[in-house]
Amino acid sequence: MRKLLALVAASLAVAPALNLAFITGTVVDRGYDWGVMDWNSNGRTELHEIITATDVIPHETIRGGQRCTSYFHYSQATLLRTDCEVRV
Repeated sequence: MRKLLALVAASLAVAPALNLAFITGTVVDRGYDWGVMDWNSNGRTELHEIITATDVIPHETIRGGQRCTSYFHYSQATLLRTDCEVRV
């Protein structure tokens, strides 16, 4: 009986572990820094923002000689944020 319970518990733990591994792999593949994933600009990167990073695509442009990166949430077709480099 214990072996059966252990097998059931292990089976139930596999799906969340694989999902977490997928999210982590996707975020690492995108190359976002921790601070970049603060999509709502509240100063903290929270779990839901890390998960959102799997659906965010950066788009680089040049505006008036200034390099800017816009982040789009492609599933919802919305602009999350635009960051421009600061001129000195």
